[in-house]
Amino acid sequence: MSQTNSRKDDGTSACTVNTACTGDMTQADDAELVKRVCMGETELFRLLIERHQHHIFNLCYGMLQHPEDAEDATQEIFLKAYRSLKKFRGESRLKTWLCRIARNECLNRLRHEPMSSLDEPSATEEGFYPVDSAPSPLELIEHQEIQTTVRSAIDELPGTYRLVITLFHFTELSYEEIAQVIEVPIGTVKTYLFRARALLKSKLKAFVEGKM
Repeated sequence: MSQTNSRKDDGTSACTVNTACTGDMTQADDAELVKRVCMGETELFRLLIERHQHHIFNLCYGMLQHPEDAEDATQEIFLKAYRSLKKFRGESRLKTWLCRIARNECLNRLRHEPMSSLDEPSATEEGFYPVDSAPSPLELIEHQEIQTTVRSAIDELPGTYRLVITLFHFTELSYEEIAQVIEVPIGTVKTYLFRARALLKSKLKAFVEGKM
């Protein structure tokens, strides 16, 4: 029979392995999970990791370029986030706060490395196709070719432009949130995005014309 909780040695309540406590919280918002973790239900932090690790890994990969380095950085970022969770005041979304930690962690790792490349995130967004309109093998090849071309074009952007493209299009932060993460005015974020898109358009023009 499943128990609902048990008592730790210090007298505090803790969910047991057999309980559905964590499962019952899968639909809770970030604020609720943060609150519960800070109150001692530390096992719920796993849900925050599962919810945000994809975006954080993408951001790290975009800045560090190597998947192994990005994975290591992602683990360190969540460890730092866990240790600092009580300092999170909820003035921004948790994702924004995590992205700020991620940016600082990656910049620290790159401090003694060339800063010429902040690769785009491992933007392996899989296309969704209805069952009755599944693409042909040729269409799948062309789809992959487009993804590869876009990734290569983003890879050639200046580092700051790569970062804002990552945060806006792949991490899905707002202008205001990006401004908080990279610590610039909102107007500057919009300028960076405008210039980044213009450069991408120019780089992709030859590919598009070649497919016509």
